[in-house]
Amino acid sequence: SIAETDGLIQLISSFIADLKRQEIWPERFQATVSQLHKSQKYTELAWIYARYQALLQQHLLYDAEGKFWSARDLLSKRIDPPWDQLRLVIVDGFTDFTWTQHEILEILARQAEELVVTLPYEDAASGRSDLFHKCAATLSELQKRHVGLEISHCARKKLVGGTNGTDWPAMAHLEQN
Repeated sequence: SIAETDGLIQLISSFIADLKRQEIWPERFQATVSQLHKSQKYTELAWIYARYQALLQQHLLYDAEGKFWSARDLLSKRIDPPWDQLRLVIVDGFTDFTWTQHEILEILARQAEELVVTLPYEDAASGRSDLFHKCAATLSELQKRHVGLEISHCARKKLVGGTNGTDWPAMAHLEQN
């Protein structure tokens, strides 16, 4: 019954995007389906994914995830100006990275004099570690991939409740409540 709704396209799009974020190519997914999931559903999903990727390649198109694959491949094959003169790369506003994004960071780290990645993070002692689980996993992955990683903790300015003396009253209210 879902085949007649917009929900099917949204589900398939999300499924393909998730596979691509994990850098699972159609051929690999088809092989896994052949070995493990002999159901018609997974066979059809594998076919759709393979056909989708083939159409993208045939027309020289990229989806959001494919852009990262292409960027990674271009950066790894050659570093031309201005990329060969990188001094500082700052990555801010993320809580996690896909496999491909981690690879891009590794390439940029090899080229740049300095790579700075910021993460919102509180350690387990704060009592709110569940809120920062994704960032903790990202930090762990960065430590594995970047030998000699230096970690700096920057304390956030505490906000004072009420309207007087508060830089951000709405945030102070959220924190207190």
